Amino acid sequence: IPYDEGDVFKIENERIGTRYVQFIGRERMNDLICVFKANSSQKEFGLGEIEKLEVDFMIHTHTGSGKFYYKWEKIGNAPTINIDDVYFWKKSIAPKVFPELKDHQYQIWKHNQTVEFIDDLKKVSGKLVKGDVVDASWLMMFLQDHTVYERYEKDETIMGIENPYIYATGL
Repeated sequence: IPYDEGDVFKIENERIGTRYVQFIGRERMNDLICVFKANSSQKEFGLGEIEKLEVDFMIHTHTGSGKFYYKWEKIGNAPTINIDDVYFWKKSIAPKVFPELKDHQYQIWKHNQTVEFIDDLKKVSGKLVKGDVVDASWLMMFLQDHTVYERYEKDETIMGIENPYIYATGL
């Protein structure tokens, strides 16, 4: 991996202004990043200020694609945010393949921990964050229109596409 935990990237785009993301770490063959709420075209933030910013959302993506296609600029490294109370989730295909696993509706996990299967997300005590992987183009779309991200997080169909990962990879 060419990135270290805590690396901070600046994303500049005329539609979104300036946004900052932090590489939290590698997980399940993908990158986990934190996107900060700061959207400022008026001033630059120093690394000490970035780590104090409010988190907008966390998402699994491919940092290399963002750096290559969208010119994300690495600006330094800062302590990673605490995500001890965060559970990532995604729908499980197990019940579709094996009807006897009807109680395996969702996969949940904490960063770099074992996946568990559950039947109801309401049983989780902690912050729930959707754990599907999206490519950098979807992430840029989320930054341009937060309602698209909100629909993704609620597991709604976006532009006729149920799962951005499957759409992007052609699976």
